[in-house]
Amino acid sequence: MKPVAHLKPGDERRRRVLAKLARLAIEHAAQAFAVSTAEIAGRVRRKPVSRARYAALAIVRDASGIGLIPLGRLFGGRDHTTVLDALRRHRRVCEVDPEHRRKSDAAYESARPAVAELMAKIGRTVPMAGVAPATPKSDPFDGVRYDTAYRTSGAAGDVGASGLRAAAE
Repeated sequence: MKPVAHLKPGDERRRRVLAKLARLAIEHAAQAFAVSTAEIAGRVRRKPVSRARYAALAIVRDASGIGLIPLGRLFGGRDHTTVLDALRRHRRVCEVDPEHRRKSDAAYESARPAVAELMAKIGRTVPMAGVAPATPKSDPFDGVRYDTAYRTSGAAGDVGASGLRAAAE
């Protein structure tokens, strides 16, 4: 399965599909978390709204596989680091808060048929495994200090994965 992200960046069809997908995710998250769609798409920072936004972001990311920058653009022009933080927080909150996990699961389940139908129109299948797994994979960048994350791996100016591994260990 190729994610929607494989389409060319200028492709109008890609833009329309992703915009529709974001609207669907926002609607289902708003319904599951009992907040308005305008609040999720807006700049409101109250906890219930933020958590609903986390779930909507996760739904779109899981369904499409798009990058953080285009995902941020779909959600009101948010920065990619804001999106990354929201996805990480969503995973962590799902681990510790059963009520949030229940609502997120409800949003995923209610969105699944509509998302699958939308993706079928462009010939894609949607795995959408659900909210954060019971035993989440470790994030390779958790605990990495920014000052040590970019060590070189030997050659001058050559930034390699070995520098990240060494910093994380």
